[in-house]
Amino acid sequence: MAHDDPAADEERGSWHLRSAGSWTFALLLWLAGLGGAVLFSQDGAEVAWARLNGVPGTVKIEKCAHSSSYALCYGPFDAADGSVRGRRLELRTLHHDRPGTTARTWLPSRTATHAWASDVNPLRQFLPAAPLALLALIQTVWITLSWRAWRQRRRRRIEAARPRPIGVAKVAPGPVTTQLAPPLITSGHRGLPQSGTGGEDRRPERWQDLRGTAASSGPSVPQQRARRQPWETPGHG
Repeated sequence: MAHDDPAADEERGSWHLRSAGSWTFALLLWLAGLGGAVLFSQDGAEVAWARLNGVPGTVKIEKCAHSSSYALCYGPFDAADGSVRGRRLELRTLHHDRPGTTARTWLPSRTATHAWASDVNPLRQFLPAAPLALLALIQTVWITLSWRAWRQRRRRRIEAARPRPIGVAKVAPGPVTTQLAPPLITSGHRGLPQSGTGGEDRRPERWQDLRGTAASSGPSVPQQRARRQPWETPGHG
């Protein structure tokens, strides 16, 4: 069965998005990966920002509460340069959860109400976001390549539907045939060849006989042997 699209067979079975359902599913996966990566990378970005541009200081831990991820400890904050003093700061830590101890931290801003302890590694905070970021990257490549393939198919359909100039037709190449010359048919008159189609007499011209000598100018009459007279017959008295 012939296809109108010349590249239909090549694209059949490809992993490009085609149906509306596949496009919707791919976009949902892309949104899930992108949103999850942004959500789970907020803590790592905040810790990295505080280490680079925050206000260094210490927190005297008074009491702590534990969560599924880390401990939440509370106490007054004192900046190392004395520029900021806070009566109550929430310190997020992994191991410094003993009341009465002092933990080092960096305040993200002068008006921040929480900070991260020194035992929190910013790179480890990005680990939960890594699989989601990879999912978002894969979906981005998939959607981009599928979009380009869709535009190419659309352009080919438009070019195929475009009217052709009058007198120009797209003809598929057919099998190559070889025409042979018609065989020569030999006539019964003196064994001279004749054409196989029209029966044209190819005898020599009137002025030339078969031996190449000049012939008489009269009509071409086959020569006949003269009859013998009865008295020329052998045995005749």
